[in-house]
Amino acid sequence: MRRAGWRETIIVFALLVGLIAAPAAAADFGGITLPDYKHIDITMANGGDNYIKFDGGGLNALHITTDPSERYGQVTETSSQSGTFYFSDTGGRGFFDDLILMVAVQGEVPDDFKLHVKASGYQWTPTPVLNQPPAMEEIAYSEGFTDRVFTREDFIYAPQTWKPCREANYPIYYGQDMSRNNPEDRFHIMFIDLGVGALGPNSFLDGLTDDGCAKIEYSFENMETFAAFNAYGWCNQSNQGRGISWSNDLTGFAETGVSGYSVQGTRSSGDTGGSGGGGSSSGSSAGSSGGSGIRGGTLNASTTGSINGTLHAFTASGPTEPLTVGSPSTIRIPVAVPEGATVDRGLLYVYVSNATEAKTGAGTEFEPVFGFDGKPVTPAAASWDRQGTGTASMAGTFTLELPPEMLANGDHTLTVQADGESKVTCRIPAALLVLVVSDPAMPRIDYRIGEGCDDVLADLWEGTTEEDAATKTTFDGTIDRDRASAARLYIVSTAESDRGGIGNRVVLNTWDWLNPLQEGPAGVWTAALDVLPFIKASENIVEVQSYPVGTAGDHLQNRNAILVVRYGGEEGSSGIEISSDTVTAKEDIGSFVLPHNTAGVLEEELGYRTGDETLSLIFPKGCRVINGTAAAVTSGMIRAVTDLPPVPGTAMERAYRIGPENATASLPFVMTAHGKATPDAVWYRYDAAGAAWQQVATTINLTNGTVTAYPERFGIYGVATPLPATLTVSSNPAGARIHLDDTYLGKVTPATISPIGPGDHTLHLELEQFAPYEATVTVPDDTALFADLPPADGYTVLNRLKFGDPQTEPEQDRTGGIYITSQPSGATISIDGKKMAFTTPHVALGIREGSHTVQVVKEGQSFNTPTKTVWVERDCITPVLIETHEQTIVRKVSLSSDDYVGKGCTVNGKGPVFRLPRTIEVAGGNSFITVNDGDRYLSHRITVTETGETVTITPGDATCCGLLVESSPAGAEILVDGFRTGLCTPYLIRNISDGPHVVTVTRQGYLPAEQEILLTDDPKTETDKHLTFRLEAYPYGSLNVTSEPAGAQIYLYNKNTGEVTPHTFRYMSIGTYEVKVVGNATFKTADGVTVRPYEMTERAFNLV
Repeated sequence: MRRAGWRETIIVFALLVGLIAAPAAAADFGGITLPDYKHIDITMANGGDNYIKFDGGGLNALHITTDPSERYGQVTETSSQSGTFYFSDTGGRGFFDDLILMVAVQGEVPDDFKLHVKASGYQWTPTPVLNQPPAMEEIAYSEGFTDRVFTREDFIYAPQTWKPCREANYPIYYGQDMSRNNPEDRFHIMFIDLGVGALGPNSFLDGLTDDGCAKIEYSFENMETFAAFNAYGWCNQSNQGRGISWSNDLTGFAETGVSGYSVQGTRSSGDTGGSGGGGSSSGSSAGSSGGSGIRGGTLNASTTGSINGTLHAFTASGPTEPLTVGSPSTIRIPVAVPEGATVDRGLLYVYVSNATEAKTGAGTEFEPVFGFDGKPVTPAAASWDRQGTGTASMAGTFTLELPPEMLANGDHTLTVQADGESKVTCRIPAALLVLVVSDPAMPRIDYRIGEGCDDVLADLWEGTTEEDAATKTTFDGTIDRDRASAARLYIVSTAESDRGGIGNRVVLNTWDWLNPLQEGPAGVWTAALDVLPFIKASENIVEVQSYPVGTAGDHLQNRNAILVVRYGGEEGSSGIEISSDTVTAKEDIGSFVLPHNTAGVLEEELGYRTGDETLSLIFPKGCRVINGTAAAVTSGMIRAVTDLPPVPGTAMERAYRIGPENATASLPFVMTAHGKATPDAVWYRYDAAGAAWQQVATTINLTNGTVTAYPERFGIYGVATPLPATLTVSSNPAGARIHLDDTYLGKVTPATISPIGPGDHTLHLELEQFAPYEATVTVPDDTALFADLPPADGYTVLNRLKFGDPQTEPEQDRTGGIYITSQPSGATISIDGKKMAFTTPHVALGIREGSHTVQVVKEGQSFNTPTKTVWVERDCITPVLIETHEQTIVRKVSLSSDDYVGKGCTVNGKGPVFRLPRTIEVAGGNSFITVNDGDRYLSHRITVTETGETVTITPGDATCCGLLVESSPAGAEILVDGFRTGLCTPYLIRNISDGPHVVTVTRQGYLPAEQEILLTDDPKTETDKHLTFRLEAYPYGSLNVTSEPAGAQIYLYNKNTGEVTPHTFRYMSIGTYEVKVVGNATFKTADGVTVRPYEMTERAFNLV
């Protein structure tokens, strides 16, 4: 590093030159435009200039890392406004004389913006000798050599979308789509001379602080949008000459992998992920926000309280017409407060969606004007998030605080108007009125309200899982768990009518509900969940997830999460009253009147049957129905219940809430379910206090198909039937073919057989080179069978294939593998930007299910398509071949179909599975789409000639063919066009259409194989095509990872595997691995973890 005196001379000289030659405007905010991407002088924000040369590659030696021991770095995306990262060197020269930090901030930079940078590292006098690193006695560590605050005025360069580098149009952050030239991706930039260098392994200096890396500590103030950091290296003497010729790789050009560091700003209520920009949350701010909203964020849960009374939540439908300038929208808001009660607090949440600029169609925020009964109301808060990626439309939630005096009983009118300057169009799907109602006669409730707007979409093709696409709400404060008598969680989201209700999940602490969100008013999706058994005494965490079905889940904008806990009071009252302005909510299936006479009893027998005719009630003559206060009940309501788990081991197609739930009949009444009669059907009543189902005496009439009970209390009732009997079969080793009663099931161990009829069955297992196994099982008494298979005579060495801890349940793992081959072979492999220590051909296991990129690089050899995207299925190995001369044109095409909406599809016989309609990328002009309509695999040829086309898939006259798939050894799972059939070789598949298909077979411990075929139907034979695969075994071992405490996330190849400790990765290729575990507050990494053939390698981590 340059010593202080030498450095100061250069800086003083540069300052003098600047005073003499530079015009004053050059230092203005955003006043300088970079003339080119290299061969330019750049001005440092802390004084001086540097020359960007960049005549060579320059992307393999300099990295950004959060851990000095991980020199090749990683991509870090964080929302923390302060943190630490390092610049590291891995180049052959072994050092950088000086380092420059590039800071890029997206969009507008506030006047009060501040960035504090503190840089520490080694300094030395640059040597005049080419590529010669300094000696130990020539270096000195400088703590905080650069330590200053930078402000808005230090951004002297005009906004741009690229960073200086070896080539034009190079991205500023990882994942930036440079093809669109998106104006939302314009950044203000500054360059900071850190004044310290970096020393790498090839400097041959030991015992260095931070392993010779430069340490950068940062903290932002008032950084609202999105920021990215980049590294530049300067050398006095190198093969590239003097100047800056190195930066961190963001595109995967270098073999050493990508690295970067970006920070999400403070305006986002929904995390917008790594594509820059974000949403916003403020008092009433507006402005443009870029980025992708499909990753989840948090809702603000600061609204809390405690009161004797109830919380009323009313959802009002918005207008069907969009909101435009000069055309206000109105929404009817009814208020109905019970007699004797008063409104303590009123909150009105107004939902905005599809907000776009009228001229450009790009998504934008704006400031609507609100009125309530003609009086202007200013929002107390506004939250925005983007409904997708790039310039997609925006969604927002506005919070209006309404004083109690404005909330008298009766109808009220909310008006929403876009002022003349907004020039936007949007939809107002709904508004949610929340009233906190005080009633001294009612028990106490605690309420907590989460509010905001967070757009989420789990799309495994785009790399977002349900964990990524999750909106988190943390309800702080204590709950008296012992005294709580009821707890209700109410979730409100919005979604387009065709993008919700199929793939969503709500998680509260350790419990989850799959698909509880169902549509109420058009475009509004709600869930009301009884959560008393699952709440904790403090820090209750709610997650609302988009949950992938196939590859994608619901595309949701999560708006509100409300938790109400009631203490004491009558059974059945939850403390929250939920209603909407729809004519009949989906849960409401009937109501009835109880006409008591003057004596307070029914004069005649009263019968009632729901409109859907699934339930009937008969109240006998002389019956009196009263509530908890002994007053006569004059009417009742019947609702369908969808949010309770069924009785364990049973199926409960429908449960009913007969209300009011605290009502009691003086005589038993007749409750009959129609069309549900089976010999083993049973009525159950749900005990809310004990959070358990209790069996009720039941009468079954199989002739007329009725199931009847005779209760005296209203409440929640359901008819349950036992689930079909199941038998789980496992073996050691796994992979044995399962025969039941002399019939091969097309399954291998471990597997679950369901349904299986009651009685005795003969179970037979076969595995090559192991002795066959046979046993008799009795169903339903026997639910699981495990077979320890001994090797056949003369094959005792095969005992090494057994595991000390065998798998006894199917689908326990979340990972699969990729078999990478190249022509020519011997190419270095990178997965998701991380360079591997392996070369082709190689099988990489322990890779999380989902989309991954594979890249190969070989010295002296070029590949036309060096990078491919691969879909990984759990417990499967996906083959990928990268050839030297393979070159295809990739085009985007929109697929639509009236007949196959929502059906699973694949492209060119490869996963992932997606649902129609969908915009996809297609390689080549002649392709085919396969649709799984539930029963068949139907291929459809498509021709794509230009990007942006729309292709409509219509059913043809498909003929199903017979395809016999065999393998040696047998027991390999069969995939047809990327769809898992659930069948294993040998098996005759009869539900596959004529036309093109790709058949893949995969078995653990063997390399996968696949073949493209063209099927035609021969009506004279059952088998139209016969495929036989010979599978090649590979040497493997196992890796067992544990930690103290347990539950830490496990990383392989620098990627989260989705597994947590303790976990065993089986069938891992032999070799050396880097293993990292991440706990709540720390992480540990172990290099050199070697997996040996047919052995268990154990690695334990102490995270305490």
